[in-house]
Amino acid sequence: MTTKLKEPPTNSAAPAPIATTLDQRVTKTLSAPDVDHLPSSTFSATVAEVNAAVDDLDWRARAARQRALDPTLDGIAERSRAEDLEFQSSRLTAGRARLLEYGKTALARERLVAWHARADQIEPTRDALAAELVDKYPRIAAELADLLTRVSVCDREAAQIDAGHPGMESRRIGNIQSAVQKLTGAPSSVKLAEQVKLPALDGKGAVWPPAAAAHPFQHTNLMSRSERRALGMAD
Repeated sequence: MTTKLKEPPTNSAAPAPIATTLDQRVTKTLSAPDVDHLPSSTFSATVAEVNAAVDDLDWRARAARQRALDPTLDGIAERSRAEDLEFQSSRLTAGRARLLEYGKTALARERLVAWHARADQIEPTRDALAAELVDKYPRIAAELADLLTRVSVCDREAAQIDAGHPGMESRRIGNIQSAVQKLTGAPSSVKLAEQVKLPALDGKGAVWPPAAAAHPFQHTNLMSRSERRALGMAD
């Protein structure tokens, strides 16, 4: 006994006008003079239609092949119909491969255009920021370097005073960071004079720390242990 396939949504014995029309549109798209400039959406939409059509044609072809084995039906006609459906499916499948290639190229082209658009958008901002940096950074860096120099000098003097406190005197001045903590109310272990690095804009040397020393406290090896502890530095 021959097992019958479930009937498709439409009459499998009827022609496939949708597939034929789609085949014509595939041919028209691939033969278009501007095929190299069509949007990727054109190809992706057509490929989606081809996928559905190929599935339908393959189903119809299998059904026709099965009916061709039914001795109560015209086997030659059903076999001919199956071969026609298989041909349509194969033709659309071949067309799909070319559509996919064109679609891939179109998508790459569109991404390149979008990339250039983004680059064109950010480039003026970059140039403006570069100009602003060249204009402002040297002055700001010089101001910070001057401030940090005064901070390091003050810290050294405060450390010397605290280390030389008389007798039982409990008062301590402390370093700049301790005063910053009082002002901000937030404990912090940041030591700007030691940790900040300000490179020169031309890449030659640094604005801070000074070129004469690896860092502003290089001379602290000459400090006493009490002075170093007053600055919060390791022995």
